[in-house]
Amino acid sequence: MIPALEKVVNFRLARHQVLAANIANLDTRDYEVCDFSVKTFQRHLQEAIVARHQQRQEAMSGVVTDGQDDALYCSEESKKQILLYDGRDVGLEQQITEITKNQMMYNIAVTIMNNQFELLEAVISERV
Repeated sequence: MIPALEKVVNFRLARHQVLAANIANLDTRDYEVCDFSVKTFQRHLQEAIVARHQQRQEAMSGVVTDGQDDALYCSEESKKQILLYDGRDVGLEQQITEITKNQMMYNIAVTIMNNQFELLEAVISERV
């Protein structure tokens, strides 16, 4: 669980930087919105979780395979706004909405990760 949560936190941090750059370039002529694809990340995270589960099953049966590390995937499928007269397509409301949702998902992932560490600490302290 913790490696998957780590990937979620890293993705959310990277996405926050991209969304912040979109807001920072709100008045930049010909600036086009960029964003990481949440759907693509979720699909790759699911594939990594399934692959990890299969590796555990194979390790238990004596077969070991090489693991794969999935990276962050950037996409141009950002939600396009109305194109302004100077070529910008950055919509402040849309970017604020996305950055707020992203922050909430980051907070949830960090809270779950902290709970996992607390559980591990409780298990370790009970064994001692």
